[in-house]
Amino acid sequence: MYLKTKGRKLVAILIAFALLIPYGYGAAFAGSDETAPAFTDVTGHWAEDAIMYAYDNGLMTGTSADKFSPNGNLTRGMAVTALYRAESAPAASGSENPFTDVKDGAYYAEAVRWAAENDIVTGIGGGLFEPNANITREQMAAILLRYANFTGDGPVGAWAIRLDFTDLDQISDWAASGAMFCYMKGVITGKPGNLFDPKANVTRAEFATMLMRYQESLNPKPEGPGGASVKIGLSWMEDINAEEHGEDLQAYIDAVKAAGAEAVLLPLITSAEQAQNETGNIDALIMTGGGDIDPAEYGEAPSDLLEDVDTARDKSDLLLLKAAIDKDIPVLATCRGMQVLNVLQGGTLYQDIPTQFGTSILHRSVDQVDFAYHDITVKSGSFIDQIMGKTRFSVNSWHHQGIKDLGKGLEVTATSDDGMIEAVELQGAAFVLGVGFHPEWLVADGQTEFLAFFERLIEEASK
Repeated sequence: MYLKTKGRKLVAILIAFALLIPYGYGAAFAGSDETAPAFTDVTGHWAEDAIMYAYDNGLMTGTSADKFSPNGNLTRGMAVTALYRAESAPAASGSENPFTDVKDGAYYAEAVRWAAENDIVTGIGGGLFEPNANITREQMAAILLRYANFTGDGPVGAWAIRLDFTDLDQISDWAASGAMFCYMKGVITGKPGNLFDPKANVTRAEFATMLMRYQESLNPKPEGPGGASVKIGLSWMEDINAEEHGEDLQAYIDAVKAAGAEAVLLPLITSAEQAQNETGNIDALIMTGGGDIDPAEYGEAPSDLLEDVDTARDKSDLLLLKAAIDKDIPVLATCRGMQVLNVLQGGTLYQDIPTQFGTSILHRSVDQVDFAYHDITVKSGSFIDQIMGKTRFSVNSWHHQGIKDLGKGLEVTATSDDGMIEAVELQGAAFVLGVGFHPEWLVADGQTEFLAFFERLIEEASK
């Protein structure tokens, strides 16, 4: 399946006009030289970047001097008016308004007439459009696909993708193509529990995020040697201000650079607000490897064989990963990083694999000088299968702990021959992949095929 794109931007006028209408504002354009608003309900919100993107480009103001109301609902009239304004408010052909509940003179009247003429909207039946009704996620998906077809940015030829949402049967037949299109483009992603939630109302924050993602899908960040435009954050593992870094951190830095991106060393995170700020400066995240995780994080008492823990790092990793997932930032979580992902999702760990899991396969070498190596079996069609192009290969291993009870929303996509979980994916996220091995060290050791993990992360960050 291929997408035809013209490199057109879906300008943030969409966000500006649509989000202001219900509060009696006209189209508002804040000049770029204005002082940034002190929105008391935006700081730390998961859609802060989308909201401030619109404002910083001089395209949107709040609902009051200090409020944005990100959780307010969006109406059908507002959504269509946004698309109409994106096309510079073209004149309708003069045909009569097809909907009896769209009155002449209403702010959305011309927009609805234009959208109907161009098959962007069809109404709800019975000659009604219901302009003041809240728009649902499946309605928004259907309208965005029709709008993309109108502009020439829709799919070309026969196409389809597989949706694996647990509430797939709740998506209306007329909205199925729109749901596939918006999910494929990364415009509408799933909700916790691997739900599409088709009948749920779209909020102002969700609308801003959908439209920003739509624009980004038409204008991906450039890639290439050096790839400075793609910033990959590395979770904290040592002093980032040192002139030289330890070999473990350097292996991550080298792999990211070799794949064509810029490595960003993230500080130790101490608050949710700091995590929000730091994830706002990166395009993707790598959760790095390291020591044991404090079992208090998953409600267990420490085993006698528990090794050194760093509670400050545990807190930092959990806050950082949560912020990234909330923003749907692509994540590659390696070794300890995969364990952090499992704990964040409510899972538990084997605190000492040799005594609690029982296996003849070494997951860490006895002398702890070099990696142990073993084969893994990969689920067909999974991210790892897509990345490596095969479902059986050997990986390096250096983990004292492993996943015991699987966290919510995670799917196992690779195991070693003893059944130890070696890879997981977070369902409903655009790209969150956890692996129990160290692809950065495999690259450093000359197995360049594993560079594909970092190249895929860059690809996801560029969508």
